[in-house]
Amino acid sequence: METIKNTTFNLFDVESCREPLPTTSTFNILKEINKKEPNFHSGKEDQVVLTPYHGLIGTVTRAYNMHYPLVLDPDSIWITITQGLAQHINANAEELRGQFVKHDEKKYIEIQRGGAPRDDDELWQGALAEFSSKIKEHIGKKHDLIVADFSTTTPVALAASEIVLMGAMKSYFKYGMRFLCGIPNITLEGTVEDWKSIRTRAQCFGEFNLGWWVDDHLLPVLDQFVAASEGNPDKEFWKSMVKEGGGSGGPFICGWINALLPYVGSRDIKVNKTFKRHERYGNYGEGFGGINPDDYASSMACAPVKFIYQDGTEEMKEFIGGIIGIEQRENFALKPKLGWAIQSDEEILKPKPKWM
Repeated sequence: METIKNTTFNLFDVESCREPLPTTSTFNILKEINKKEPNFHSGKEDQVVLTPYHGLIGTVTRAYNMHYPLVLDPDSIWITITQGLAQHINANAEELRGQFVKHDEKKYIEIQRGGAPRDDDELWQGALAEFSSKIKEHIGKKHDLIVADFSTTTPVALAASEIVLMGAMKSYFKYGMRFLCGIPNITLEGTVEDWKSIRTRAQCFGEFNLGWWVDDHLLPVLDQFVAASEGNPDKEFWKSMVKEGGGSGGPFICGWINALLPYVGSRDIKVNKTFKRHERYGNYGEGFGGINPDDYASSMACAPVKFIYQDGTEEMKEFIGGIIGIEQRENFALKPKLGWAIQSDEEILKPKPKWM
């Protein structure tokens, strides 16, 4: 790219104004001109002068009326011109269709990103670049005709120009952006023998009329834990822990993690009477809507214990223990947090007569 060489020339014989104009944040500017708050935006640290008009018109007229010097860049002028082209294309979409695309109706363009939408300029500018590239696959060289590529084109200017392109082509394309969930990596603590022990001991649960759970659903999953601990993880299997096939969308759990929990029911650790057999606990390969996280039982076990004091007073307590929450480590990895507690069940019994 050639070195930027600016050109300045004198125009009217007027004294330049040197009074600073009031400014506000980019957020406030966008909220004012679009009448809604932006979710994400460029220039988060910038201070901008508000204009009630078209941005270019407002800049030029403010400079003209108040005697401010004016700076114009290729990107601002080109984006203004291509917005006019976009308006014309959308007003005459069917007449011009053959000049841009070969398909009828609107073709769907979808891109994917990991995680949730977040305030990250690189994320959004990269997404716009991908949309732009996919549009180019259909419209060819006309893409380069529209998108800015000047010596002054910054990442923000390029992103704005690519949005102009998307707007110009919206009669021919529909756009979608899918945000994917996923776990970057998994660490299995302990030894291979630990995982083999879990598998061996769980197999014995079949003796308690649990063959319907253990044989067809639990053991195949535990076999995968053993294999992974030996250094042979089936990554496609592990990707299906939460969602079948590693999919995204919705709160429902349909992955093989269900094979570890044969029953669903109340989350109240004191009430287990509402439990019911989880008929589809392990059929993660069949595909189904899954289970709402709120429908799982508590991860805390409970055992009632009667405390008997020296004065003969008795009090009912509860010993509770299990997974109490999530531990986050220094590397931001998440691990189930184990814990226990002793609590009152709020029932205090009267002292028994000494003769009893």
